[in-house]
This record gives sequence, C-alpha cells and structure tokens, in this order.
Amino acid sequence: MKIGLFGGSFDPVHQGHSQLAEQALRQFDLDRVIWIPAYFSPFKSESTMIASAEQRMAMVRLVCADFPRFEVSDFEIRRKVPSYAIDTVLHMRLIYPQAQLYWILGQDAFEGLPNWRDFQTLCRELIFLVSLRENGSCDTAGFAGRAELIKMPLHPAASSHLKESLSAGKGWDFLHEGVQKYVRGNQLYGVKE
Repeated sequence: MKIGLFGGSFDPVHQGHSQLAEQALRQFDLDRVIWIPAYFSPFKSESTMIASAEQRMAMVRLVCADFPRFEVSDFEIRRKVPSYAIDTVLHMRLIYPQAQLYWILGQDAFEGLPNWRDFQTLCRELIFLVSLRENGSCDTAGFAGRAELIKMPLHPAASSHLKESLSAGKGWDFLHEGVQKYVRGNQLYGVKE
C-alpha cells in the first residue's frame, strides 16, 4: 500500500491544495492521501492562524468529502501541541506498518527539511513528494531516491494571501464551494455574511 501524508495549516484550505494532492495521487499511484491539519506548526507563529484548529479541520473535511481516496486525520489537532512531522509519521507507521509512506510538501518546506525534528528518521521512513514554486528548481540528489518532484503547473492560490483577499471580497474562486459557504457562515478571515 502507498499512502501520501499531506500535513499543513490549511488556513484556509484551497483548490491548490486539492490539486496538489490529486496530482500526487495520480503521478505516484498512491492508494490514498491522508490530510493532516496541524494544531499549529512549529515553523509558524500561532498569531498567523486565523481559523481555529476545529474550523480548519471542518474545511478540510468538506474538501475531502468530494474525493473518495482522500481521508482526514485529526491526530495532530487532538494532541493540542505543536505539530512535528516525526510524531505524525511514527503514529502512521503504527497504523500502517507495511505501507510505503510519502510526505507531500512544497519546495519551501522541502528546502527547510534539515531543520525538521529528527530529520534523519524522516528520511528513512518517507519518500518526499515535492511541489515546486513558480520557476523553482530543487536538488533532490542528496536524498538518494527519497525525494521526487510532483509535475504540475503552479496554482496561483496561497493561503497567506487568500486571508487578505477574502476580507476584500476577492479570491473566492480559489476555494471549494463548501469551504466558501463555511467561511461566510462562520465569518472567517474578516468576511461579513
């Protein structure tokens, strides 16, 4: 079994996230992609999070409901501590002892991997699937076959910019319909109903 693990803040989750997960699923013939919303990332300030962990989880569930091979794990949110990939990977290894595990991530996160907690264990346990940023390039040679590039066009959405755009009434087309309704209904990101 081949399982993609897709961790992130997803604040908010957008079509770029789902397109990335879909492409990883197809390109690497994954059996499923498990989305893992972070309680909060140790690499981000907690103050940059606008939606609560529960709200972000709800939005991810709305997106994944449309894709039969997408699942959602609340592992990191239930723990209520900063989310480190190593803890999540070791947890998933207990659940799926025979599976090949893949970690889906963007180029910026990939370039910061040496700073991740227990980086060497992650390299033994995972194959990293990397999405490049626009005009990006990535040297995966040092990963001895443990890193692959996801071939797809760059999606213009970025969660950090979407937060600002939504409050200005823009960027709605980057959100799935269910997420649009959820954001409006909960008045997230400065949006008024």
